[in-house]
Amino acid sequence: MSDSYVVEPQRQYYARPRDQRFEDMPSLRTAVERRRNLSRVTDVTLAELVPQAGTYFVPGTAPPPDQNTVFLTTPKAPFPFLSTHYAFSQFCSRIKAPANYLRELPPPLLAQVMQFSMQQQAKEEKGDTRLMAWPVPLGGDDVDDEVMELRAATSTTYGRIWDLDVVDMVQQIIDATGKAFENPLVWGGKRGGLYASDRDVFLFLVDGGSIVDGGSERDQLHRGFYVWNSEVGNATFGIATFLFRGVCGNHGIWGAEQLTELRIRHSLNAPARFLSEAAPALKAHVEAPAAPLEAKIRQAKAFEIPGAPNKEKLIEFGRQHGLTPAEVKGAIAYAEREEGAEVSNLWVLQQGLTAYARDFAWVDSRVDLERRAGKLMALAA
Repeated sequence: MSDSYVVEPQRQYYARPRDQRFEDMPSLRTAVERRRNLSRVTDVTLAELVPQAGTYFVPGTAPPPDQNTVFLTTPKAPFPFLSTHYAFSQFCSRIKAPANYLRELPPPLLAQVMQFSMQQQAKEEKGDTRLMAWPVPLGGDDVDDEVMELRAATSTTYGRIWDLDVVDMVQQIIDATGKAFENPLVWGGKRGGLYASDRDVFLFLVDGGSIVDGGSERDQLHRGFYVWNSEVGNATFGIATFLFRGVCGNHGIWGAEQLTELRIRHSLNAPARFLSEAAPALKAHVEAPAAPLEAKIRQAKAFEIPGAPNKEKLIEFGRQHGLTPAEVKGAIAYAEREEGAEVSNLWVLQQGLTAYARDFAWVDSRVDLERRAGKLMALAA
């Protein structure tokens, strides 16, 4: 019954370092709230910005011998801006300069090249730039408020959706459903699926209760969704909603159905769209009726495959609908082992294909088979 294999939560599980992982919503919110409260936004023109070579080191420590770097200064702010790696690349894109090449230059020369690029770009366009920064973090609650860490350099038409607002929206959905949704377990028994870095957030939530009853314990589907955002412009805001049969400890999702997405680019009207579209989209997903899907399952169970459970007939049926003999044989074996039934109808075949795809080593292969298996359900309509 899968329309697609949901890949992103599993990719996040493997990609995120320890310091970007959170076990619960309150700890995640504390992290994004702190940086929201510390963040300052300043609109400037390129003509007002001056790059300067200088020295910076963590207060209270001896300065390294070669800690020269480049700061951006402006009369509009009483403090210099020290760019993160990401913000430097973003700013170089604004002034149409190659970031990787500039990183190789010694700071005095780098400041000169940046100044030239900024002057050239200011001649070609108005060049208004929106800087978002916070005091340089020193660890814990300590910050160095004499230097601002530049986190984003965008145009002034950039419509920022704050990560804190995204986390609060998800929490409201959790509360509205009686806390039925929770971030799923990982291998080892802890909770996972909640992530935040200095440039984004990602939240993966599932409903532990069955919401679609297909007639047996193994034919139940659950609701799930994940939400992502980057307040510094590294990604769009987005929501993906879906139904699923199970989620593994590495957040691989199997038996996915009805995967839909809402994406909002950080354009000028993005904050307004976030307020008017995001929460309603999630609310519609968690409140959607189960009856249509339950009817779809019954139709698939009633669709008898011609000649089944004869293996050769099943292989021929699969070939007619884009499946290889190996895939059909694998589906038969998995269906008999996991479903406890011979493959005689469309529902059991589709579930066998879903289980067979789940053990593929490569995500692309899983996605491909899941999609082809999902198309079989149209035969039962």
